[in-house]
Amino acid sequence: MCYWTTFDASAEWFAKSAGTILLFTLLSPFYAGVTYAALTKMLLPLNAFYTCLFVYGAFFLDTTGPEGCTAPLIPGISLFLPQVGVGVGFTIWNVLALDGDYSISRTFSSGSGTQTFCMAIALLYAVFFGVTLMIAPSFFWGPDSMFGYFETMDDAGQFFGRGFGAEMFIFMLAPLYAGLPYERLAMAMLPMNLFLLPYLAKAAFFADGFGPGANALLPVNLWIPQVFIGIFFLGWNIKVLKELPAGYGML
Repeated sequence: MCYWTTFDASAEWFAKSAGTILLFTLLSPFYAGVTYAALTKMLLPLNAFYTCLFVYGAFFLDTTGPEGCTAPLIPGISLFLPQVGVGVGFTIWNVLALDGDYSISRTFSSGSGTQTFCMAIALLYAVFFGVTLMIAPSFFWGPDSMFGYFETMDDAGQFFGRGFGAEMFIFMLAPLYAGLPYERLAMAMLPMNLFLLPYLAKAAFFADGFGPGANALLPVNLWIPQVFIGIFFLGWNIKVLKELPAGYGML
């Protein structure tokens, strides 16, 4: 199943993180009460974005095999080619599932503390990191950046970095366009915050290849403050969920 001929530390970190966000987004109707209507609206821009990434990987990169793969699944064919077909198929299915409902459904505050929490975490992760990762992950956060989080960032790292940024942007801002209640978003984000924290800690203390880069503004591993930010948001996430009325539940 060789999709990449190179896969550095940035690719591994972003792939795990993007997979975690995607997994819990898709499972959110089962544990956080996210409606399928809201999830379908959220998935449309995500399917479209990933389809573009698959096209980029299939036709514009030379590190996506099959050349350089020791045991390719289909000799002579990049696995990104069928992935393009999968992406197009799911995007079309997504459009059909919306059944013509392309309206913007904005959720307004219900008076709970979840809106403040969700907007705060979205400002950092969806707007600040998400947008910059979608645009140019290596330029903003790669080895040559003043805020280098990674010592290297290959094509796979940039691919999954863009996917991770898109997932955060689309999921965390869903109350502004998909009608997702802030309470449900906060519930859906709890396992994400919980699972991402060890990834941050590993990059900060237990792995090589994670900054600071050669042009870093400060000679400090920026993953260390990210660990404390992650702990803060996890604690805040738990707090706002404990304050919800008894009618809300994680299951």
